[in-house]
Amino acid sequence: MEEDIPGDLKELSQPMLKDRIEAFHYRLNKAMKERNYMQLEKDMVNRFYEITKQEVKQIEAELLNMDRQMEMLERDHRVHIKVHEQKVQNLEYEHKNGKRQVTQEGEMSIQKERDIHTDNVVRMNREKMDIKAELERTRLANVEDVGVLNKRFRSQLEKLRQTFEQNHRQLESQYEEQVQQLRRLCQIENAKEVQVGTTESFQGCEKRVIILSTVRSRELAAIRSDKHFSIGFLGSYKRTNVALSRAKSLLVVVGNLSLLATDKQWKAVIEVVREMGCLRGAPTESLEELATESAEEALPNDDEWVVVSHPVMETDEQWLNRQL
Repeated sequence: MEEDIPGDLKELSQPMLKDRIEAFHYRLNKAMKERNYMQLEKDMVNRFYEITKQEVKQIEAELLNMDRQMEMLERDHRVHIKVHEQKVQNLEYEHKNGKRQVTQEGEMSIQKERDIHTDNVVRMNREKMDIKAELERTRLANVEDVGVLNKRFRSQLEKLRQTFEQNHRQLESQYEEQVQQLRRLCQIENAKEVQVGTTESFQGCEKRVIILSTVRSRELAAIRSDKHFSIGFLGSYKRTNVALSRAKSLLVVVGNLSLLATDKQWKAVIEVVREMGCLRGAPTESLEELATESAEEALPNDDEWVVVSHPVMETDEQWLNRQL
């Protein structure tokens, strides 16, 4: 028995041999467990292999069936293609026949329309020539009437021109007479330094006292006509500016308040003068009523009011009081 024991184990003590034996037992048990795991894995792999083999066989059978179905479908598809090709040939034949018929009908229709158009053109040319002849006859027949109307129009126009020139001369003479009367009154009152004239005559110069008369008091329609032809102060900003800016100390404006208020510039001036308390000869509420007054209503033509501006400088007011 001692000869069977390896030499490296003879030198070991009994406890060490027990440890060695336990170690060997542990390794043996571990190897047996690993062997069992390996066997289980091998059995599992073999089972999976068998299952996969069966599935492969089923798939191959399905592929074989699909190949057969594909062959049948391909055969049916070839038959359908041949049928479709036959239908296409029939449709092409019918299309060619239809196209030929439509072309023939279209050419016939075009020729028919050309003939109708030619007949219409010939008929319209004849009608045109007839209308021209009728117009020429009418024109020749109306030449005498047109001549009479022209003569009558020229005579009426000449009368209107003469009437206008006469009225214009009368207005100028009346204005000049008024200016001369005012100048004579100034000479009688020994007021030689007083200058009487139009607004344009005072442009570029200034006076200590200016009495401005806006003169006109007319219906609304006439005032619109004045604005259109730039007559008077309404609608003329430059003339209004010159008239209101010539006085150094005192400016007295005589005019129709309701008429002047139809112009927005004069209305603003009247508002300022009223706020300053320099408005004379007219009720204060008249200006507010003008804002709501209808544009079609006639303006007053017989009422005159006076707008007085306050002195510009106190020294000028003292001078004016001394002179007056």
